[in-house]
Amino acid sequence: MVEQPVKGEYVWFDGNIRPIDGIGIMLDTSSLHYGTTVFEGIQNYNSRIFRLGEHLDRLFHGASVLHMGSENIIFRPDGGFFTKEDITQAIEKTIVANGFTEGCYIRPIVFRGSGSMLGVNALGAPVQVAIITEIWPQYISNKPAVLSQFRRMDPRSGIAGVKAGGSYLFGTFAKDEAVEADGSEPLMLDTNGFLAEASGANIMVVLDGQICTPYNNTGILPGITRDTVMNFIAKDLGIKAREMNISLYDLISKATEAFWVGTAAEVAALMELFITIDVLQRYKESLGPKKAYQLETAIENGNGCFETRPNPVVGKKIEWYEGVLVGDPEKRDRLIKAGEDPEKTIAGLEKQKTVGGVRLQIGTKSPVTDRVAVAYRNMTRGHDEKYTNFLHRIRVGMAQENLGKSTGRMLNKNKA
Repeated sequence: MVEQPVKGEYVWFDGNIRPIDGIGIMLDTSSLHYGTTVFEGIQNYNSRIFRLGEHLDRLFHGASVLHMGSENIIFRPDGGFFTKEDITQAIEKTIVANGFTEGCYIRPIVFRGSGSMLGVNALGAPVQVAIITEIWPQYISNKPAVLSQFRRMDPRSGIAGVKAGGSYLFGTFAKDEAVEADGSEPLMLDTNGFLAEASGANIMVVLDGQICTPYNNTGILPGITRDTVMNFIAKDLGIKAREMNISLYDLISKATEAFWVGTAAEVAALMELFITIDVLQRYKESLGPKKAYQLETAIENGNGCFETRPNPVVGKKIEWYEGVLVGDPEKRDRLIKAGEDPEKTIAGLEKQKTVGGVRLQIGTKSPVTDRVAVAYRNMTRGHDEKYTNFLHRIRVGMAQENLGKSTGRMLNKNKA
């Protein structure tokens, strides 16, 4: 496994393989301003793409909802269209062009390009499609999850079942918040205060020996990995799986295990949860006296402990300002002229460089999580013959032939 992301040198863009550094996106691209994109996160495991059909079904469904195609086609800028087989071949070509057949993360994205005025109405802008591939390190670290102040979007305000770019805005805020507390993934609640999901993964909690997960209709993205665990792996393991409302109290006081599931996350244990003092106080205020007391008691009786964690984001800001103050007089003078005193800014940031809160342990062992993780690994790597139909084998020869016909000369020239 790599320690840092490895970006593919080539992308597929509107029908052609191109060098990634040669793609020019116009600044009036509608999706850049308004988030009108749909995308997927897909995994290739040793030339086998896991549940590609389901991912493309969701991608095309999202494109249909956003008027960028139908359930079967996605419009092209030239007036034509792409089919699911076209996108499948494009994914294969992109993987082969980058030499990522042994494994990679695949990101197809459909968006509104340049061509209409900058107003909110995006229907006049052309539909464009791109495919990017990267090799990722472990997606979820061993650091604690962090309870977020940001709630998952009200399901009445979003687009159910659509992986749209604009829907990830609050997830991005929540992820930043988790990083600022030196954590891993944020744990977001829904608008009613129940567990929802992370910024890029669904949550599952083991209660009374059952795998429990939030309802589909709470604003979460019903993930394909979530479906895999709930409807296939849990049944194979003889574990009952169900949807239900799960409170923070349930997670802290009743759960024996919890884990994340997602295409990038795969199956990752959630062993610890960090809650900042501010977020904890606001959450208790939303509960009412009785439930707030129950939560406080659960924290006191559990394995919770107060700790101060470094804020790496603020730490980097302090380093930047100190560098300007000491080693860059010209930049320092520009800051002062702009109305900012770097010394006062540093003094203010020093008060924010640590985050205080409560760290809670979720269970002590993870037998269910471990069994699910092993089953998922066997399924995605082709070791479970019962699920080989979930794996799309990359047609490497055909992809190489297509590349040779259309872009081989360009690729060889750029690699020389």
